[in-house]
Amino acid sequence: MKIGFVARRLASLAAFAAAMVGAPAAAEDADYDSFGAFLEEFRRETGTPAISAVIVRDGGIAWETYLGTYDDEGELPTRAETTYKIASVTKPIAASAILAEAAAGGIDLAIPMTSDQGWTDLCEFFVTTGIPFMAGGKDRHGNAIAPMACSKPSTLRDMLDMRVNGDAFVYNPIAFARIDRAISGAGDGICARSCATGSRTLPA
Repeated sequence: MKIGFVARRLASLAAFAAAMVGAPAAAEDADYDSFGAFLEEFRRETGTPAISAVIVRDGGIAWETYLGTYDDEGELPTRAETTYKIASVTKPIAASAILAEAAAGGIDLAIPMTSDQGWTDLCEFFVTTGIPFMAGGKDRHGNAIAPMACSKPSTLRDMLDMRVNGDAFVYNPIAFARIDRAISGAGDGICARSCATGSRTLPA
């Protein structure tokens, strides 16, 4: 499937959703059925197995729908309890929670990654793996990727900025996964998991 097609459909989806929630006065007149039909069309065209969608107004659920199936073998209907694998979407969620905790004075972003006792040995192992975002190399566009800078005194701030491969931005998911250990190793009893689970979003 062409990326351009998906991007256009996502843009249409975002515009449609924005129109649905943009005007409070139009809440009772919102055409939820049309929006649901649009989502189902999007799901089928993109080959998406399952979609869960909720529109929230004034802190309450104004509309919800669950489309498709969520089990590869049983093809069970998608429902409110259906969970999704969101992969690397957890990274900005964790980073936002940590930054919120830092703003509240609960975490120092200058925590060194070496607070994780295994960080140095792991870093030195990483650069021998041949994995581009670990050992350096080139991306699929031919751009140079710097190897992890094990001699650099990387901090939590560097990790959140994805700058542990020198000073340039390099997406390094395996190194990012060590954030929790570094925070816990700093000895303040706060970890990335507790920050994420303790954070709360504001009402919609």
